[in-house]
Amino acid sequence: APSAVHTGTGEVSNFWTWRSRGWCRLEEWANLLSSRHHPPLVVTESNHVRTVGVLDFLMDSFPRPEAAASQGDFSCCRLDHKAIARDGTQLAVPCDRERVQGILEDMWEVRLRFLANSRNWIMMPALLAA
Repeated sequence: APSAVHTGTGEVSNFWTWRSRGWCRLEEWANLLSSRHHPPLVVTESNHVRTVGVLDFLMDSFPRPEAAASQGDFSCCRLDHKAIARDGTQLAVPCDRERVQGILEDMWEVRLRFLANSRNWIMMPALLAA
């Protein structure tokens, strides 16, 4: 994503802030674990387009636990898990970290079952080691 200033928060958004967000990290994992994986095209500036391959993604993510999807930035945490309803009532907002972790675990298990059933002995050890 090209650098831009968010109109609501005034914060700069770019490729690295995208990659720091938990839900965006989950999106990358979903693509990687998909049986129809496609390297994403990344536009970082108006004249700069590149792909982010599996190796690029894995080298950026492993073996760094802080790069895990569930360790990313979440709006719910930034807002201290509180929101204000239209009537002014304060509402508790559940944390998305657990949701992201659960979704990722489910996708991981499905992919491992698929690889085991297809007898893909090349990718299976790589996923098990991760």
